[in-house]
Order: sequence, then structure tokens, then C-alpha cells
Amino acid sequence: MATHTLSPGQLAASGTDALTGLVGRQDFYRAVDAVAGSGRAWSVILVDLDRFQTINDERGYRAGDEVLRTVAERMRQCASPSDVVSRISGDEFAIVVEWTGQPDIAGLALRMIGAIETPIDLDGGRVTVGCTLGIGAAAAGDPAIPVLAIADRDRAIRKMYRRDARVTTAH
Repeated sequence: MATHTLSPGQLAASGTDALTGLVGRQDFYRAVDAVAGSGRAWSVILVDLDRFQTINDERGYRAGDEVLRTVAERMRQCASPSDVVSRISGDEFAIVVEWTGQPDIAGLALRMIGAIETPIDLDGGRVTVGCTLGIGAAAAGDPAIPVLAIADRDRAIRKMYRRDARVTTAH
């Protein structure tokens, strides 16, 4: 179901993740449909947290929840106001970026990696999570599903090989 009239503010108001305050999974897909139908070029960055389960196991769910809230806020700070930042499942996030000028998707990805991997102070000490990103880029008019598949494949390959050079745009 494509909804091409929702602004990022409307998306955020219509279905937020209760823990992080980010756009939830359903509205993430609505945002993808909207941007794919906008007639502009766009990108999606899929983010999977690394070492998150260890924090949950060793420090408990409260600590894990605090990590998720912190990561969400850091991602929101990296994004522009027109980007749609989402939590799409437990420790998976995404950003939908509609290009309004010269795209710097790699720059955004690098900023997010730096922000996410900055240590987080919790009761009882500091923790650090890593992240693995997948990027899909679309020209104006490209359908959404192949772009999401490219980003997902990109993320899976990076996770499998754990490369240090994690930021490249897949077309």
C-alpha cells in the first residue's frame, strides 16, 4: 500500500516505536513507498547493532533498552529533519533519505557509525556497541523492493566478512 502524502512528521506521529520514539516498522515501509513514488532519487541505510545481545545477556534488559534509546537518539542527531529514522526490529534500525541536492550517503553512514560506536555510560560502567550497515541507492522512479534487497544484501555481506571498510553504496 503506497502512501505518497505523508511527511516525516506525520509518519512519526502515526506509528512510533514505544521504546525509542522512532518511526516503527510499518511506517518505515510506508516511508519507503512514499519516497519511491516521489520522483526523486533516494537511499536507504539498514543498520544492525553488533554486540547488543551480549549487553542484554550480561547487563540485563534495562541496560539493553537504554542502549537502544541512546542509539536511536544518536541516529536522529546524524540525520537531517527530512530523513525518516526507524527502528524496524529489536536491534535493527533504518534511515530513508530523499536526495534534495548532492547526496552524501557515505558521509551520513560514516557519521552514524562514529555516533553509534561511541561508548555509552550505563549504571555499572561503559558499554560499546558496533554496527553493520547496508546501503541501497535508487534513481528517481526506481521501485522500492530491489533497493531494499540491495541494502539488505550489502548489510549481510558486511556482517559476514566483518570488514573495516563498511561504507560503499551498492547500486
